[in-house]
Amino acid sequence: MRPTRQDRKLPTRTMRHFLDIRSRLSGARRRRLAALPRDERGAAAVEFAMVLPMLCLLTFGVIEMGMIMATLTSLEGGLKEASRYGITGQSPDDQTRIDKIRAILDHHTFHLVDFDEAEFSVKTYPSFSGVGQPEPFTDLNSNDSYDEGEPYSDINQDGSWSADQGANGAGMGGEVVSYTVIIPWHILTPFAGTLIAGDDGVLPLKATIVVRNEPNLYKE
Repeated sequence: MRPTRQDRKLPTRTMRHFLDIRSRLSGARRRRLAALPRDERGAAAVEFAMVLPMLCLLTFGVIEMGMIMATLTSLEGGLKEASRYGITGQSPDDQTRIDKIRAILDHHTFHLVDFDEAEFSVKTYPSFSGVGQPEPFTDLNSNDSYDEGEPYSDINQDGSWSADQGANGAGMGGEVVSYTVIIPWHILTPFAGTLIAGDDGVLPLKATIVVRNEPNLYKE
């Protein structure tokens, strides 16, 4: 028995009715969702919470960078003051010249630097041209480096060839003296330590000054 034309229209009417109901429900849902953004209370708090970590990181980084620059500047200033003391050869009461120079540096940096961790060196040279230079040697095999047994000039008189010809100490009158201080700065700002100073997060701060002692100084 063939379906009549009226029977064939039934599914179409049912489908239209279903789509009409679905459309009304979807429209109501869209209207409810559209009404939500109109209430902006708390939006600023959410946005601030998203920006706050980066803002704090940037602020702490700027503050710590300022502290590093201030410490390095005061360290260089203290080193100049200490070198002037070494040049004149003033005699301290109960300290050697080296210890007195350490005390001057500590005072000039407002006790912010832990000199227990610092590397402090004072080396004496016969001239400015020899500062930081290796002891002269005869390169017998022409490999541009010193090999055991090659002749050399023992300028610092330590009994062996040295890559730095300077002798430890504040020296005598007329001698050239190099003052060097290296302090480890432990970076506190998160992530910055790894980016700037490597995995250990320690940034070495170094200050060096080279001066010539006044004549007629005694040796420490």
